[in-house]
Amino acid sequence: MNKFTKRWTLILLSVIMTLTFNSFISYAHEDYYQKGIEYYNSGEYTEALSSFNKSIEEGTIRADAYLYKGWSLLMLDNYSAEALDCFDKLISIGVNKEAVYEGKGTILLRNNKYEEAIIYFDKIIALNPQYIFSYKNKSEALYYLGKYDEAIEVCDIGLSLDAADILLSYYKGASLLELGKYDEALKYYDKLNQLYPSDIDLLEGRGRALNALSRYEEAVYNFDDLIKIDPNNPNAYLGKGIAFVELGKNEGAVLLFDKVSQLNPENRLGFYAKGLALENLGNYIDAIKEFNKAIAIDEKYYDAIYEKAFAYDCLGEDKIALLFYDKAMALKIEGSIKYNKANCLNDLGRYEESLQLIDEYLKSASNDTDALVLKANCLMNLRRYEDSVAASDEAIKLNPRDKYAYMNKSLALECLGKFNEALAMTDLAISIDLEYVYAYKQKGILLTRQKNYMEAVKAYQEVLRINPNDEAIKNVLKDLLDFILKFN
Repeated sequence: MNKFTKRWTLILLSVIMTLTFNSFISYAHEDYYQKGIEYYNSGEYTEALSSFNKSIEEGTIRADAYLYKGWSLLMLDNYSAEALDCFDKLISIGVNKEAVYEGKGTILLRNNKYEEAIIYFDKIIALNPQYIFSYKNKSEALYYLGKYDEAIEVCDIGLSLDAADILLSYYKGASLLELGKYDEALKYYDKLNQLYPSDIDLLEGRGRALNALSRYEEAVYNFDDLIKIDPNNPNAYLGKGIAFVELGKNEGAVLLFDKVSQLNPENRLGFYAKGLALENLGNYIDAIKEFNKAIAIDEKYYDAIYEKAFAYDCLGEDKIALLFYDKAMALKIEGSIKYNKANCLNDLGRYEESLQLIDEYLKSASNDTDALVLKANCLMNLRRYEDSVAASDEAIKLNPRDKYAYMNKSLALECLGKFNEALAMTDLAISIDLEYVYAYKQKGILLTRQKNYMEAVKAYQEVLRINPNDEAIKNVLKDLLDFILKFN
Protein backbone atom coordinates (compact mmCIF):
# COMPACT_ATOMS: atom_id res chain seq x y z
CA MET A 1 0.00 0.00 0.00
CA ASN A 2 2.21 2.80 -1.30
CA LYS A 3 0.67 5.76 0.44
CA PHE A 4 0.57 3.85 3.74
CA THR A 5 3.77 1.84 3.86
CA LYS A 6 6.12 4.76 3.31
CA ARG A 7 5.35 5.99 6.75
CA TRP A 8 8.84 7.31 7.29
CA THR A 9 7.98 10.16 4.94
CA LEU A 10 5.50 11.25 7.57
CA ILE A 11 8.10 11.46 10.34
CA LEU A 12 8.36 14.99 11.51
CA LEU A 13 11.68 16.43 10.52
CA SER A 14 11.63 18.29 13.77
CA VAL A 15 12.00 14.95 15.59
CA ILE A 16 15.17 14.22 13.69
CA MET A 17 16.39 17.74 14.04
CA THR A 18 16.11 17.55 17.82
CA LEU A 19 19.15 15.26 17.83
CA THR A 20 22.05 17.33 18.97
CA PHE A 21 25.51 16.08 19.54
CA ASN A 22 28.34 17.59 21.52
CA SER A 23 31.21 17.30 19.10
CA PHE A 24 33.92 19.38 17.54
CA ILE A 25 32.91 20.44 14.05
CA SER A 26 35.48 20.48 11.30
CA TYR A 27 34.50 23.67 9.54
CA ALA A 28 36.36 22.57 6.37
CA HIS A 29 33.54 20.01 5.84
CA GLU A 30 30.71 22.11 7.15
CA ASP A 31 29.66 23.32 3.71
CA TYR A 32 28.92 19.78 2.53
CA TYR A 33 26.98 19.07 5.68
CA GLN A 34 24.94 22.28 5.60
CA LYS A 35 24.21 21.84 1.91
CA GLY A 36 23.01 18.31 2.66
CA ILE A 37 20.62 19.68 5.26
CA GLU A 38 19.20 22.14 2.74
CA TYR A 39 18.70 19.40 0.15
CA TYR A 40 17.15 17.07 2.70
CA ASN A 41 14.69 19.67 3.95
CA SER A 42 13.63 20.45 0.37
CA GLY A 43 13.07 16.74 -0.44
CA GLU A 44 16.06 16.44 -2.79
CA TYR A 45 17.33 13.23 -1.25
CA THR A 46 19.74 12.17 -4.00
CA GLU A 47 21.57 15.49 -3.74
CA ALA A 48 21.38 15.33 0.07
CA LEU A 49 22.94 11.85 0.05
CA SER A 50 25.77 13.04 -2.17
CA SER A 51 26.49 15.97 0.15
CA PHE A 52 26.48 13.86 3.32
CA ASN A 53 28.75 11.30 1.67
CA LYS A 54 31.23 14.05 0.81
CA SER A 55 31.07 15.39 4.34
CA ILE A 56 31.80 11.92 5.73
CA GLU A 57 34.54 11.25 3.17
CA GLU A 58 36.23 14.50 4.13
CA GLY A 59 36.38 13.32 7.73
CA THR A 60 33.50 15.01 9.49
CA ILE A 61 32.96 13.99 13.05
CA ARG A 62 29.32 15.11 13.03
CA ALA A 63 27.28 12.09 14.14
CA ASP A 64 24.14 13.46 12.58
CA ALA A 65 25.80 13.32 9.14
CA TYR A 66 25.33 9.53 9.40
CA LEU A 67 21.79 10.04 10.65
CA TYR A 68 20.86 12.21 7.68
CA LYS A 69 22.69 9.92 5.26
CA GLY A 70 20.72 6.96 6.60
CA TRP A 71 17.42 8.76 6.28
CA SER A 72 18.28 10.06 2.80
CA LEU A 73 18.78 6.44 1.73
CA LEU A 74 15.44 5.46 3.27
CA MET A 75 13.66 8.29 1.49
CA LEU A 76 15.10 6.86 -1.73
CA ASP A 77 13.68 3.41 -0.87
CA ASN A 78 17.18 2.12 -0.22
CA TYR A 79 17.09 -0.36 2.66
CA SER A 80 20.52 -1.82 2.00
CA ALA A 81 23.41 -2.68 4.29
CA GLU A 82 24.78 0.79 3.55
CA ALA A 83 21.73 2.40 5.15
CA LEU A 84 21.76 -0.02 8.06
CA ASP A 85 25.44 0.72 8.65
CA CYS A 86 24.67 4.40 9.25
CA PHE A 87 22.31 3.63 12.13
CA ASP A 88 24.51 0.87 13.52
CA LYS A 89 27.41 3.35 13.71
CA LEU A 90 25.25 5.74 15.73
CA ILE A 91 24.05 2.99 18.08
CA SER A 92 27.65 1.78 18.57
CA ILE A 93 28.70 5.23 19.87
CA GLY A 94 25.75 5.41 22.22
CA VAL A 95 23.33 7.56 20.24
CA ASN A 96 20.09 6.08 21.52
CA LYS A 97 17.51 8.37 19.98
CA GLU A 98 14.10 7.76 18.43
CA ALA A 99 15.13 8.62 14.86
CA VAL A 100 18.06 6.18 15.06
CA TYR A 101 15.90 3.28 16.25
CA GLU A 102 13.21 4.27 13.77
CA GLY A 103 15.69 4.13 10.92
CA LYS A 104 17.11 0.74 11.86
CA GLY A 105 13.68 -0.69 12.61
CA THR A 106 12.36 0.51 9.25
CA ILE A 107 15.23 -1.13 7.35
CA LEU A 108 14.65 -4.42 9.18
CA LEU A 109 10.91 -4.15 8.48
CA ARG A 110 11.45 -3.57 4.76
CA ASN A 111 13.79 -6.60 4.67
CA ASN A 112 11.08 -8.75 6.29
CA LYS A 113 13.04 -9.15 9.52
CA TYR A 114 9.94 -8.50 11.56
CA GLU A 115 10.98 -9.90 14.94
CA GLU A 116 14.19 -7.85 14.93
CA ALA A 117 12.33 -4.75 13.76
CA ILE A 118 9.91 -5.00 16.68
CA ILE A 119 12.83 -4.84 19.12
CA TYR A 120 13.71 -1.35 17.88
CA PHE A 121 10.13 -0.12 17.74
CA ASP A 122 9.77 -1.22 21.37
CA LYS A 123 12.91 0.75 22.25
CA ILE A 124 11.27 3.87 20.82
CA ILE A 125 8.07 3.22 22.76
CA ALA A 126 10.13 2.87 25.95
CA LEU A 127 11.75 6.25 25.25
CA ASN A 128 8.56 7.98 24.14
CA PRO A 129 5.20 6.19 24.57
CA GLN A 130 3.48 9.04 22.69
CA TYR A 131 5.49 8.49 19.50
CA ILE A 132 2.72 7.21 17.24
CA PHE A 133 4.94 6.12 14.33
CA SER A 134 6.34 3.29 16.44
CA TYR A 135 2.86 1.81 16.86
CA LYS A 136 2.28 2.04 13.12
CA ASN A 137 5.51 0.22 12.34
CA LYS A 138 5.07 -2.37 15.07
CA SER A 139 1.49 -3.17 14.03
CA GLU A 140 2.68 -3.80 10.46
CA ALA A 141 5.45 -6.13 11.65
CA LEU A 142 3.04 -8.06 13.86
CA TYR A 143 0.55 -8.34 11.01
CA TYR A 144 3.12 -9.90 8.69
CA LEU A 145 4.19 -12.27 11.47
CA GLY A 146 0.58 -13.47 11.62
CA LYS A 147 0.22 -12.18 15.19
CA TYR A 148 -3.11 -10.56 14.49
CA ASP A 149 -4.39 -10.27 18.04
CA GLU A 150 -1.20 -8.51 19.11
CA ALA A 151 -1.33 -6.27 16.04
CA ILE A 152 -4.84 -5.18 17.01
CA GLU A 153 -3.70 -4.38 20.56
CA VAL A 154 -0.89 -2.19 19.22
CA CYS A 155 -3.25 -0.50 16.76
CA ASP A 156 -5.65 0.27 19.59
CA ILE A 157 -2.87 1.96 21.59
CA GLY A 158 -1.90 4.02 18.56
CA LEU A 159 -5.51 4.88 17.77
CA SER A 160 -5.93 6.13 21.34
CA LEU A 161 -3.29 8.73 20.43
CA ASP A 162 -4.86 9.54 17.07
CA ALA A 163 -8.25 7.96 16.33
CA ALA A 164 -8.12 9.10 12.70
CA ASP A 165 -4.76 7.55 11.85
CA ILE A 166 -4.99 5.88 8.44
CA LEU A 167 -2.23 3.28 8.75
CA LEU A 168 -3.33 2.04 12.17
CA SER A 169 -6.92 1.78 10.93
CA TYR A 170 -5.73 -0.21 7.92
CA TYR A 171 -3.73 -2.77 9.90
CA LYS A 172 -6.48 -3.14 12.46
CA GLY A 173 -8.97 -3.86 9.66
CA ALA A 174 -6.55 -6.24 7.94
CA SER A 175 -5.89 -8.11 11.20
CA LEU A 176 -9.60 -8.40 11.94
CA LEU A 177 -10.07 -9.82 8.45
CA GLU A 178 -7.44 -12.52 9.02
CA LEU A 179 -9.08 -13.41 12.35
CA GLY A 180 -12.40 -13.96 10.58
CA LYS A 181 -14.04 -10.93 12.18
CA TYR A 182 -15.43 -9.81 8.86
CA ASP A 183 -18.12 -7.39 10.02
CA GLU A 184 -15.64 -5.45 12.14
CA ALA A 185 -13.01 -5.52 9.40
CA LEU A 186 -15.47 -4.20 6.83
CA LYS A 187 -16.24 -1.17 9.02
CA TYR A 188 -12.60 -0.13 8.84
CA TYR A 189 -12.33 -0.85 5.12
CA ASP A 190 -15.49 1.14 4.37
CA LYS A 191 -14.21 4.09 6.38
CA LEU A 192 -10.83 4.07 4.65
CA ASN A 193 -12.36 3.42 1.24
CA GLN A 194 -14.28 6.69 1.51
CA LEU A 195 -10.97 8.50 1.97
CA TYR A 196 -8.99 6.48 -0.56
CA PRO A 197 -11.45 4.96 -3.08
CA SER A 198 -8.67 4.04 -5.50
CA ASP A 199 -6.34 2.31 -3.08
CA ILE A 200 -5.57 -1.22 -4.30
CA ASP A 201 -4.93 -2.88 -0.95
CA LEU A 202 -8.09 -1.41 0.55
CA LEU A 203 -10.21 -2.67 -2.34
CA GLU A 204 -8.65 -6.13 -2.08
CA GLY A 205 -9.32 -6.36 1.63
CA ARG A 206 -12.80 -4.94 1.33
CA GLY A 207 -13.68 -7.43 -1.41
CA ARG A 208 -12.42 -10.35 0.67
CA ALA A 209 -14.57 -9.21 3.60
CA LEU A 210 -17.65 -8.88 1.39
CA ASN A 211 -17.13 -12.38 -0.01
CA ALA A 212 -16.70 -13.80 3.48
CA LEU A 213 -19.97 -12.14 4.53
CA SER A 214 -21.77 -13.68 1.52
CA ARG A 215 -22.36 -10.21 0.07
CA TYR A 216 -21.32 -11.45 -3.35
CA GLU A 217 -23.02 -8.89 -5.57
CA GLU A 218 -21.32 -6.08 -3.65
CA ALA A 219 -18.04 -7.97 -3.85
CA VAL A 220 -18.34 -8.15 -7.64
CA TYR A 221 -18.82 -4.36 -7.89
CA ASN A 222 -15.87 -3.87 -5.52
CA PHE A 223 -13.56 -6.07 -7.60
CA ASP A 224 -14.76 -4.43 -10.81
CA ASP A 225 -13.60 -1.10 -9.34
CA LEU A 226 -10.25 -2.71 -8.55
CA ILE A 227 -9.91 -4.10 -12.09
CA LYS A 228 -10.56 -0.62 -13.55
CA ILE A 229 -7.74 0.79 -11.41
CA ASP A 230 -5.36 -2.15 -11.78
CA PRO A 231 -6.33 -4.36 -14.76
CA ASN A 232 -3.35 -6.64 -14.21
CA ASN A 233 -4.13 -7.46 -10.59
CA PRO A 234 -4.63 -11.26 -10.30
CA ASN A 235 -6.26 -10.92 -6.88
CA ALA A 236 -9.02 -8.79 -8.38
CA TYR A 237 -9.98 -11.52 -10.86
CA LEU A 238 -9.63 -14.18 -8.18
CA GLY A 239 -11.96 -12.35 -5.78
CA LYS A 240 -14.51 -11.69 -8.49
CA GLY A 241 -14.31 -15.32 -9.61
CA ILE A 242 -14.97 -16.56 -6.08
CA ALA A 243 -18.05 -14.31 -5.91
CA PHE A 244 -19.21 -15.66 -9.28
CA VAL A 245 -18.93 -19.26 -8.03
CA GLU A 246 -21.09 -18.44 -5.01
CA LEU A 247 -23.62 -16.71 -7.29
CA GLY A 248 -23.79 -19.84 -9.46
CA LYS A 249 -22.03 -18.13 -12.38
CA ASN A 250 -19.50 -20.91 -12.80
CA GLU A 251 -18.89 -20.44 -16.53
CA GLY A 252 -17.93 -16.81 -15.94
CA ALA A 253 -15.84 -17.82 -12.95
CA VAL A 254 -13.79 -20.22 -15.11
CA LEU A 255 -12.85 -17.34 -17.43
CA LEU A 256 -11.87 -15.16 -14.48
CA PHE A 257 -9.69 -17.88 -12.98
CA ASP A 258 -8.01 -18.35 -16.37
CA LYS A 259 -7.10 -14.66 -16.18
CA VAL A 260 -5.60 -15.22 -12.72
CA SER A 261 -3.38 -18.02 -14.04
CA GLN A 262 -2.43 -15.93 -17.08
CA LEU A 263 -1.29 -13.04 -14.87
CA ASN A 264 0.33 -15.24 -12.25
CA PRO A 265 1.11 -18.80 -13.40
CA GLU A 266 2.55 -19.62 -9.98
CA ASN A 267 -0.67 -18.81 -8.14
CA ARG A 268 -1.92 -22.23 -7.04
CA LEU A 269 -5.23 -20.74 -5.91
CA GLY A 270 -6.16 -19.75 -9.46
CA PHE A 271 -5.97 -23.35 -10.66
CA TYR A 272 -7.66 -24.68 -7.52
CA ALA A 273 -10.56 -22.24 -7.78
CA LYS A 274 -11.04 -23.06 -11.46
CA GLY A 275 -11.20 -26.73 -10.47
CA LEU A 276 -13.99 -25.97 -8.01
CA ALA A 277 -15.97 -24.09 -10.65
CA LEU A 278 -15.56 -26.99 -13.07
CA GLU A 279 -16.72 -29.41 -10.36
CA ASN A 280 -19.84 -27.31 -9.91
CA LEU A 281 -20.43 -27.63 -13.66
CA GLY A 282 -20.13 -31.41 -13.39
CA ASN A 283 -16.92 -31.38 -15.45
CA TYR A 284 -14.91 -33.56 -13.08
CA ILE A 285 -12.26 -34.67 -15.58
CA ASP A 286 -11.18 -31.09 -16.37
CA ALA A 287 -11.49 -30.21 -12.68
CA ILE A 288 -8.94 -32.91 -11.87
CA LYS A 289 -6.57 -31.40 -14.45
CA GLU A 290 -6.78 -28.03 -12.66
CA PHE A 291 -6.24 -29.61 -9.26
CA ASN A 292 -3.17 -31.36 -10.68
CA LYS A 293 -1.77 -27.99 -11.81
CA ALA A 294 -2.25 -26.61 -8.30
CA ILE A 295 -0.59 -29.68 -6.78
CA ALA A 296 2.34 -29.32 -9.21
CA ILE A 297 2.99 -25.91 -7.66
CA ASP A 298 2.56 -27.23 -4.11
CA GLU A 299 2.63 -30.99 -3.69
CA LYS A 300 1.25 -30.65 -0.15
CA TYR A 301 -1.71 -28.50 -1.17
CA TYR A 302 -4.33 -30.15 1.03
CA ASP A 303 -7.40 -28.48 -0.47
CA ALA A 304 -6.46 -29.44 -4.02
CA ILE A 305 -5.69 -33.06 -3.06
CA TYR A 306 -8.98 -33.29 -1.17
CA GLU A 307 -11.02 -31.89 -4.05
CA LYS A 308 -9.19 -34.16 -6.49
CA ALA A 309 -10.33 -37.12 -4.37
CA PHE A 310 -13.89 -35.76 -4.36
CA ALA A 311 -13.86 -35.35 -8.16
CA TYR A 312 -12.80 -38.99 -8.61
CA ASP A 313 -15.50 -39.94 -6.10
CA CYS A 314 -18.11 -38.16 -8.23
CA LEU A 315 -16.83 -40.01 -11.30
CA GLY A 316 -17.44 -43.30 -9.49
CA GLU A 317 -13.71 -44.02 -9.37
CA ASP A 318 -13.91 -45.07 -5.73
CA LYS A 319 -10.51 -46.80 -5.46
CA ILE A 320 -8.66 -43.80 -6.91
CA ALA A 321 -10.74 -41.43 -4.78
CA LEU A 322 -9.84 -43.39 -1.66
CA LEU A 323 -6.14 -43.11 -2.52
CA PHE A 324 -6.32 -39.31 -2.62
CA TYR A 325 -8.54 -39.06 0.47
CA ASP A 326 -5.77 -40.93 2.29
CA LYS A 327 -3.12 -38.57 0.88
CA ALA A 328 -5.11 -35.57 2.05
CA MET A 329 -5.67 -37.08 5.50
CA ALA A 330 -1.93 -37.72 5.83
CA LEU A 331 -1.52 -33.93 5.70
CA LYS A 332 -4.37 -33.05 8.06
CA ILE A 333 -7.85 -34.10 9.06
CA GLU A 334 -10.49 -31.43 9.10
CA GLY A 335 -13.98 -30.64 7.91
CA SER A 336 -15.97 -33.39 6.24
CA ILE A 337 -13.10 -35.44 4.86
CA LYS A 338 -13.89 -38.35 7.18
CA TYR A 339 -17.47 -38.30 5.96
CA ASN A 340 -16.43 -38.32 2.30
CA LYS A 341 -13.93 -41.10 2.83
CA ALA A 342 -16.55 -43.12 4.74
CA ASN A 343 -18.97 -42.65 1.85
CA CYS A 344 -16.30 -43.92 -0.54
CA LEU A 345 -15.64 -46.97 1.65
CA ASN A 346 -19.35 -47.70 1.77
CA ASP A 347 -19.52 -47.61 -2.04
CA LEU A 348 -16.61 -50.08 -2.13
CA GLY A 349 -18.50 -52.47 0.17
CA ARG A 350 -16.12 -51.90 3.07
CA TYR A 351 -18.99 -51.31 5.45
CA GLU A 352 -17.27 -51.91 8.79
CA GLU A 353 -14.49 -49.45 7.97
CA SER A 354 -17.04 -46.95 6.71
CA LEU A 355 -19.11 -47.26 9.88
CA GLN A 356 -16.07 -46.82 12.12
CA LEU A 357 -15.00 -43.68 10.28
CA ILE A 358 -18.47 -42.15 10.22
CA ASP A 359 -18.82 -42.75 13.96
CA GLU A 360 -15.51 -40.90 14.49
CA TYR A 361 -16.79 -38.03 12.36
CA LEU A 362 -20.11 -37.84 14.22
CA LYS A 363 -18.29 -37.30 17.52
CA SER A 364 -17.51 -33.76 16.35
CA ALA A 365 -20.46 -33.33 13.97
CA SER A 366 -23.39 -34.95 15.74
CA ASN A 367 -25.93 -32.74 13.93
CA ASP A 368 -24.79 -33.68 10.42
CA THR A 369 -27.86 -35.37 8.93
CA ASP A 370 -25.96 -36.51 5.84
CA ALA A 371 -23.56 -38.42 8.08
CA LEU A 372 -26.45 -40.01 9.98
CA VAL A 373 -28.05 -41.05 6.68
CA LEU A 374 -24.75 -42.61 5.62
CA LYS A 375 -24.51 -44.39 8.96
CA ALA A 376 -28.03 -45.78 8.48
CA ASN A 377 -27.02 -47.02 5.04
CA CYS A 378 -23.88 -48.72 6.38
CA LEU A 379 -25.85 -50.41 9.15
CA MET A 380 -28.42 -51.65 6.67
CA ASN A 381 -25.66 -53.06 4.45
CA LEU A 382 -24.34 -54.84 7.56
CA ARG A 383 -27.88 -56.22 8.12
CA ARG A 384 -28.20 -54.34 11.39
CA TYR A 385 -31.68 -53.20 10.43
CA GLU A 386 -32.95 -52.05 13.84
CA ASP A 387 -29.81 -49.91 14.30
CA SER A 388 -30.29 -48.56 10.78
CA VAL A 389 -33.85 -47.48 11.62
CA ALA A 390 -32.57 -45.76 14.77
CA ALA A 391 -29.91 -43.84 12.81
CA SER A 392 -32.54 -42.75 10.26
CA ASP A 393 -34.79 -41.58 13.08
CA GLU A 394 -31.95 -39.41 14.42
CA ALA A 395 -31.52 -37.84 11.00
CA ILE A 396 -35.27 -37.25 10.63
CA LYS A 397 -35.40 -35.63 14.06
CA LEU A 398 -32.72 -33.18 13.00
CA ASN A 399 -34.19 -32.59 9.56
CA PRO A 400 -37.79 -33.73 9.04
CA ARG A 401 -37.51 -32.93 5.34
CA ASP A 402 -34.56 -35.19 4.53
CA LYS A 403 -35.96 -37.50 1.86
CA TYR A 404 -32.90 -39.77 2.00
CA ALA A 405 -33.47 -40.48 5.69
CA TYR A 406 -37.04 -41.62 4.96
CA MET A 407 -35.79 -43.73 2.05
CA ASN A 408 -33.14 -45.46 4.18
CA LYS A 409 -35.68 -46.11 6.90
CA SER A 410 -38.09 -47.58 4.35
CA LEU A 411 -35.42 -50.00 3.10
CA ALA A 412 -34.51 -51.12 6.63
CA LEU A 413 -38.17 -51.57 7.59
CA GLU A 414 -38.71 -53.63 4.46
CA CYS A 415 -35.89 -55.94 5.53
CA LEU A 416 -37.61 -56.27 8.91
CA GLY A 417 -40.81 -57.26 7.12
CA LYS A 418 -42.65 -54.13 8.23
CA PHE A 419 -44.10 -53.32 4.81
CA ASN A 420 -46.83 -50.91 5.90
CA GLU A 421 -44.38 -48.78 7.89
CA ALA A 422 -41.89 -48.94 5.03
CA LEU A 423 -44.57 -47.81 2.58
CA ALA A 424 -45.44 -44.88 4.83
CA MET A 425 -41.78 -43.78 4.69
CA THR A 426 -41.74 -43.83 0.89
CA ASP A 427 -44.88 -41.69 0.84
CA LEU A 428 -43.22 -39.18 3.16
CA ALA A 429 -40.15 -39.07 0.91
CA ILE A 430 -42.38 -38.46 -2.13
CA SER A 431 -44.26 -35.70 -0.31
CA ILE A 432 -40.92 -33.91 0.10
CA ASP A 433 -39.87 -34.42 -3.52
CA LEU A 434 -42.54 -35.35 -6.07
CA GLU A 435 -39.79 -36.20 -8.58
CA TYR A 436 -37.87 -38.55 -6.27
CA VAL A 437 -37.64 -41.50 -8.63
CA TYR A 438 -36.08 -43.94 -6.15
CA ALA A 439 -38.98 -43.51 -3.75
CA TYR A 440 -41.44 -44.49 -6.51
CA LYS A 441 -39.31 -47.56 -7.29
CA GLN A 442 -39.28 -48.57 -3.64
CA LYS A 443 -43.01 -47.96 -3.42
CA GLY A 444 -43.57 -50.23 -6.42
CA ILE A 445 -41.51 -52.99 -4.81
CA LEU A 446 -43.37 -52.73 -1.49
CA LEU A 447 -46.80 -52.70 -3.11
CA THR A 448 -45.86 -55.73 -5.20
CA ARG A 449 -44.76 -57.57 -2.06
CA GLN A 450 -48.13 -56.71 -0.52
CA LYS A 451 -49.79 -58.05 -3.71
CA ASN A 452 -51.32 -54.64 -4.37
CA TYR A 453 -50.45 -54.95 -8.04
CA MET A 454 -52.55 -52.15 -9.51
CA GLU A 455 -51.07 -49.58 -7.12
CA ALA A 456 -47.63 -50.97 -7.87
CA VAL A 457 -48.27 -50.36 -11.56
CA LYS A 458 -49.08 -46.72 -10.78
CA ALA A 459 -45.82 -46.35 -8.84
CA TYR A 460 -43.75 -47.76 -11.70
CA GLN A 461 -45.59 -45.53 -14.18
CA GLU A 462 -44.45 -42.56 -12.09
CA VAL A 463 -40.89 -43.81 -12.42
CA LEU A 464 -41.25 -43.81 -16.21
CA ARG A 465 -42.86 -40.39 -16.16
CA ILE A 466 -39.75 -39.05 -14.50
CA ASN A 467 -37.30 -41.24 -16.41
CA PRO A 468 -38.85 -42.54 -19.64
CA ASN A 469 -35.63 -44.34 -20.61
CA ASP A 470 -35.42 -46.64 -17.60
CA GLU A 471 -35.35 -49.97 -19.44
CA ALA A 472 -35.21 -52.04 -16.27
CA ILE A 473 -38.45 -50.52 -14.97
CA LYS A 474 -40.06 -50.93 -18.40
CA ASN A 475 -39.36 -54.67 -18.15
CA VAL A 476 -40.62 -54.83 -14.55
CA LEU A 477 -43.79 -53.03 -15.52
CA LYS A 478 -44.35 -55.30 -18.56
CA ASP A 479 -43.91 -58.43 -16.43
CA LEU A 480 -46.24 -57.05 -13.78
CA LEU A 481 -48.95 -56.20 -16.31
CA ASP A 482 -48.61 -59.66 -17.91
CA PHE A 483 -48.98 -61.21 -14.47
CA ILE A 484 -52.13 -59.19 -13.75
CA LEU A 485 -53.68 -60.14 -17.11
CA LYS A 486 -52.84 -63.80 -16.62
CA PHE A 487 -54.17 -64.23 -13.08
CA ASN A 488 -56.94 -61.66 -13.01
